[in-house]
Amino acid sequence: MINTLGIMYAIAKFIIGVFYALVAIYTGIWMFDALTKKIEEWREIKDGNMAVAIYMAAVVFTLAMIVEAGVRTTLTGLTSFSLTELTIVAVFDFIKLLIATVLGVIAIYATLSLMDRITKDVDEYEEINRGNVAVAILVAVILISVGFIIRATVFDIAQNFSIIDVVFSIQ
Repeated sequence: MINTLGIMYAIAKFIIGVFYALVAIYTGIWMFDALTKKIEEWREIKDGNMAVAIYMAAVVFTLAMIVEAGVRTTLTGLTSFSLTELTIVAVFDFIKLLIATVLGVIAIYATLSLMDRITKDVDEYEEINRGNVAVAILVAVILISVGFIIRATVFDIAQNFSIIDVVFSIQ
């Protein structure tokens, strides 16, 4: 027997997930680009700077890992498929998405700033801007590593920040 409600739920979750992913990546890149004044990332990528492309790919990947942890519970716990319940949960989950995105950007920027302070002899931004692929790979691995660690804490925050428990258990 086909579970029609389950299929509708999965499709709704997929559509909302795609929307969240686009918003998170766009917002995260925009915020990160505003914070990093030393590199004009998109101009450098357009000019074929592989080091900047590696660096930005790591930023996007790290941001996606962190945001995924924040929205992993999207629409989880819905007890029915009412439009009101779906809307409330989707809006609340969107707020969690924005919080996870901001936390992700802060974690990435803090990591890069700390790295810049620790490695006084190397200006990572300048090296990456000049096309130093070795520095870009090292920075990428550090960002991804930090992303794996931060991801768990963002998931814990999101999991304990559930509107479903508060609003829908009262009914």
